[in-house]
Amino acid sequence: MRVGWIDRAAIWMLAAALGGGTGCSTLGFFGDDRGTAPSGRPWSLASDSATPDERTWEELMRAADRFRENRDLERATVGYVKALHRDPKRPLPRIRLAQLQLPKDPESAAAAFRSVLAHHPDSVQANAGLGMASLADGRLQQAHDSFERAAEGAPDSPLILAALAVTHDLLGEPDAAREGLEIARQRRPETPWLLNNLGVSRLLVADWVGAEAALRGALEIEPGDPTALNNLGIALGRQKRYAEAFAVFRDAGDERAALNNLGYVCFLNRSYIEAIGHYERALAAEGDDARVVLSNLNAAIDALEE
Repeated sequence: MRVGWIDRAAIWMLAAALGGGTGCSTLGFFGDDRGTAPSGRPWSLASDSATPDERTWEELMRAADRFRENRDLERATVGYVKALHRDPKRPLPRIRLAQLQLPKDPESAAAAFRSVLAHHPDSVQANAGLGMASLADGRLQQAHDSFERAAEGAPDSPLILAALAVTHDLLGEPDAAREGLEIARQRRPETPWLLNNLGVSRLLVADWVGAEAALRGALEIEPGDPTALNNLGIALGRQKRYAEAFAVFRDAGDERAALNNLGYVCFLNRSYIEAIGHYERALAAEGDDARVVLSNLNAAIDALEE
């Protein structure tokens, strides 16, 4: 987790589980068949991405999927574009390209998913992708509705159930969120990101002990995961077990991040003097994002003076 306020985007784990790509530059070719490859080099379907290739559509998709699994996103992109050029009516290449686009440009990814849904309204992957893009842009009800449509097509998918649970949490429906997460957990009992999300759900309803148990379970399966560690630090800090919380935050990041996050939980506990002290020590420590720590310090000073 980055130094700073621990926000919604930092504490849930969804994008990787739902198949989104990582690190891909913006692709803008869905409207006019032009775009920019991850290297920054412009291309079009009529040029290098459409060079003659004797492979079948299925072979192109399998090769592109392998490139994506190996994080070779530029070659994956070209492969998906070739598959799209080979058969423009099939939705899967557009879905894959939108998934690659999602981390960097959720708004454009949402437009791409909508273009697929205009012709394939029951597509589980396109509905789930639109839900992720809407969640990234803070459109909670739209995200919920998209995940719900995805769940209609894949009612047994723990990934979709977990995504839907996040929107329930954010919309203030913790019982529905917990029910969905428990069902997902029953179907994938040893899945660390599900346990992380269950811990986050418990944090939102001030069940610090329940959150701690779920997050420790996640870390037993995947020790050292920084997201679960930071969330566990919150659970411990909210119980005022500050020494334990700091040790966990320190395992997750550098000293400045750990002190800043300790200040954050003190702020949440309305212990403003302690929060100010931790933020001041964070500013003196090694690390990045000093401006964020300073902003947090000023917020704590303002809260103390109110």
